[in-house]
Amino acid sequence: MSALCYLFIYIFEALISWMYFNEKFAVKRNNKVLIAGFTVSALIQFALSFIGIPFINLFAFLIFNLLLCYFLFDTSVLQSIFNSVILAVTMLITELCIIYSSTLFFDVEVLAHTSNNLVLWIQTASTKLLYFLVAYLISKLSASQSKK
Repeated sequence: MSALCYLFIYIFEALISWMYFNEKFAVKRNNKVLIAGFTVSALIQFALSFIGIPFINLFAFLIFNLLLCYFLFDTSVLQSIFNSVILAVTMLITELCIIYSSTLFFDVEVLAHTSNNLVLWIQTASTKLLYFLVAYLISKLSASQSKK
């Protein structure tokens, strides 16, 4: 059950990254290449998640977003790095906010998501919704300055 949840996590994160980059930058590849790129990224990140080291997951998220942004959208290397870091930091902050809010307000242990599937699903849905909203807001506020 948790593997299914993690698969949804990586698919949803790929969709959020696509939404963010698409809002900010012109696309330089066709839709088939975009779909393939984001799908491969999500599947590789999902496979890497079985290692069980959160730092590797975050690093993979950062690297794949950097590559997707640079190769699929009309950006420079610096823009790709900057926006990939923005997404990674946003994701990390939203995850920490939800995990620690659950601890504070609902007396859920910090690592409860590792042993309780219900907590995993609830925190995942909350985290990804918050992540989407913040990434969407950032992309909307900065899109007029970036997209051609």
